[in-house]
Amino acid sequence: MAEALPESREELLSQLEQLTGRKFRTHTDVRDFVALIDAEKTGQQARSASGWRAVKSTTLLVLLILAFVQFYLADALLQMVSLREMTFFVPVTQQVRSALAFTGLV
Repeated sequence: MAEALPESREELLSQLEQLTGRKFRTHTDVRDFVALIDAEKTGQQARSASGWRAVKSTTLLVLLILAFVQFYLADALLQMVSLREMTFFVPVTQQVRSALAFTGLV
């Protein structure tokens, strides 16, 4: 079963001392402890945010490269398709050979 939460300041302070293992003698000790916890929490959030920022930047860079490659390939294919058809006639002379000459029997 869950414990009841402390209602008075003294109960809250004694529970905080039990949880942290510290002794709080003045208001300044409590303020310093709260400031320390807040700074630690802010540092953890900053580290977490910098990791996600690196992941996001890397993903966006990869997507930018893929978009450039896709644009380049689409542009190259469009240029190939839009080329006009050109027909070239290459003169070829055909030598008439006998079947025996071709097989090497003659």
